[in-house]
Amino acid sequence: MTRPRFGLYLCGAEQPRNLLVRKRLEALLEELYPQGIELAVVDIQNDPAAAETVGILAAPTLIRHWPDPELRIIGDFADAASIRLLLE
Repeated sequence: MTRPRFGLYLCGAEQPRNLLVRKRLEALLEELYPQGIELAVVDIQNDPAAAETVGILAAPTLIRHWPDPELRIIGDFADAASIRLLLE
């Protein structure tokens, strides 16, 4: 069984704000997908080409690559209820 695939694009992945964003998102994804997920975290400061390839215009951005349709969510993921509705 293929697990859902996501990409999280951050600007400065080790900054405290972005560590909090990642922690919130990982907790929410674990709740929604107990079977597990694939999550690639990309620091666009270190890899701007990766962000350009997928058309990232703002950070943080979460992209659900699979299952279709592709979904993009931009923000700090503080509103878990809204994010949950988008991903369910």
